[in-house]
Amino acid sequence: MPLSNETGSSTKSIDLGVASLAIAIVTFFSLYQLIFIFIATTGLDGECLYSFWLPSDSWWQNPYWLVVAIVIGLLAISLFSVTEGVRSGGTTKALFGIFAAIVLSVWLYSLSELWKAMLYEKGELSSEAWYQSGERNPLGVMLSNEYVCKPGI
Repeated sequence: MPLSNETGSSTKSIDLGVASLAIAIVTFFSLYQLIFIFIATTGLDGECLYSFWLPSDSWWQNPYWLVVAIVIGLLAISLFSVTEGVRSGGTTKALFGIFAAIVLSVWLYSLSELWKAMLYEKGELSSEAWYQSGERNPLGVMLSNEYVCKPGI
């Protein structure tokens, strides 16, 4: 009769890679949300969102592109988790990887909407293009009336 710590045991263990990926996604998303909410509500003092998220002309010096790069990296890791789970027969690892990939894809889509909001603030996107699919408000229900920002930096 095998002991619980021997190979072939029926006890389930937590995969360290899956657990660390889950912790990384939750931690980074929470940090991103806290920064976004602070900047959108009180941090800018009436300045436009792009004055924080895109302060430099160089794409690699902007917080926005750092967030996009990290989300794409986490998405790649979750897709590797799916392939590893399928290859080794670990359904839990594969299902978590699929779930993480879906969540990160939705997050990436919301970042593209933030990009469009910043283009609208800069005046590079027309009002017709901005409002074509119904009223968009990247700040959600936090704002009751039209948000007017003053260009910063």
